[in-house]
Amino acid sequence: MNASPTAQVQTVPIDLRQDWPAALREAGFDAGKSTAWTAEGLLPFLPSAAQDRLLDNITALSADDSRLASEVAVMPNSTDGNQLWDAMDEITKRWQEHGFDIELGQLGYSDERHDVGEYLDGRGWSSVQTRLQDLLVAAGLPKVPQVDGEAAFGDNYYCTSVKSR
Repeated sequence: MNASPTAQVQTVPIDLRQDWPAALREAGFDAGKSTAWTAEGLLPFLPSAAQDRLLDNITALSADDSRLASEVAVMPNSTDGNQLWDAMDEITKRWQEHGFDIELGQLGYSDERHDVGEYLDGRGWSSVQTRLQDLLVAAGLPKVPQVDGEAAFGDNYYCTSVKSR
C-alpha cells in the first residue's frame, strides 16, 4: 500500500496467483501515488513467467518515482554443477536443526528467466544492481562462505529500481 507518514498501513492478504492488483485497488490503493515495493526472498520461488507477470503488475500499478527493491538469486545453469544446491542443502540442514521442516532446494525454480534490472529498465525503470558480497562487506559483515572454492550465492544481487516515464 502507498502511505504517507500519517496514513495507516493496511495488510491485504492474497495469493499472488489471484488478482492481487484488484484486491489492492479494492482496499484503497492509489496507483496515482508513488509506491515503495519490495520483493525479497520471493523471486526464485516463482516460475519465470510468474516473475515477469509480477514485475508487469508492479509496473502497471506504479506512478513516477515509485521504487522497487528486489533480491535476485542467480540460479545455476548446467555448467554450474551443484554449487548452489550444495549451499542450499547446508542451509536446510541448519534450519532443520532448529525445528524447521523445509527443503529449500525443492521450493525454487531454476528455469531460465529475465534479469530483473534489465527487464524493469525496458519498462521505464532505472535500476542499480549491487552484489550480495559487496553489501555484506559494506555493512562490515563477513562475505558469504565458499563451497568448493566458489562463493555460494556469490552472484546474487539486490536490485533497486526507480520508475520514471
